Order: sequence, then structure tokens, then C-alpha cells
Amino acid sequence: MLYALSTPTTKPESGLKTEKKTDWSVSRLGAEQVFVHCTSVLPGAVKAEGLNPFKSGEWVVDEKGQPISGGRLIFAFPWTDAGKPKPPKAVALLGFSTQYMYVFRAPKGTYFAAHQGAVKDGAEIAFPYVIEQSDLVATYKQSGAGYITVT
Repeated sequence: MLYALSTPTTKPESGLKTEKKTDWSVSRLGAEQVFVHCTSVLPGAVKAEGLNPFKSGEWVVDEKGQPISGGRLIFAFPWTDAGKPKPPKAVALLGFSTQYMYVFRAPKGTYFAAHQGAVKDGAEIAFPYVIEQSDLVATYKQSGAGYITVT
């Protein structure tokens, strides 16, 4: 189950890249939804620790420099897979690693941050939660020009 971090970060930590988001706000999901997080994090690490915002390399702030949802977030995209798994087009454009794709389910009422506080196809969304192994719907690994299911 997604769980919130116990101690929100109130100042940037050394070594983090500052990611400034314009017109982002916090909202809640109106229904259960499925998302995909693309990363180079190995499945064994995700199984042990989940997808953890404190493992990210970014300090996320609004246009005034204030941290959004504690400043440490897991970025994802709405999962709109229509059969063959592939990362959302925006993933490549933003330069994210697509070595692994972790598809996860977020329940109704889950807090998230996004542009104008809305979930939109092809637009990134961020969660201030650890996404645990039990939240995962599927895991895919890049293999040649496509992706294979990781068991």
C-alpha cells in the first residue's frame, strides 16, 4: 500500500538537483488509477525498498522556491497501455531512464502533485509516497527495441 513519508523535508539537501515546477498544485485522485514510473532502479531494490522519493535526486519546488509536498517526489505518468508495453512519449522527451517501467495502482483519495493539480495523459504527476512492491501491477525491462515482463 502506498504510504506517506514520516518526515517532510523542509530544506534542500546537498547534491540534489532543484526541479522547479510552474503552476503545480496538490490534489487527490477522484478514482483508483494506474501510473507508470520509468527508472534504472533494479527490481530487487524495488522489492526491498519500494520506489522511494528519498532515493530520488531532485528537490522539487514551486515558482516561489517552496517545496512541493515535502520536496521529494516519485514522478510518474498515467498508464495508457493499449497492449504492447512502451514508455509514454514524454518520458523520452524529458530524458528519463526507461531501463525499467514500474506500473502501479494508486487508490482513490491518494494525494499527488501535478500541473494545475490535474491528471492528464502524457503529463507527469508526482507522488510524495513510497510505492511498495504490493502496489505494482507489472514490471517491464527494456530489451532491444521493446520491453519484456519481469517476474
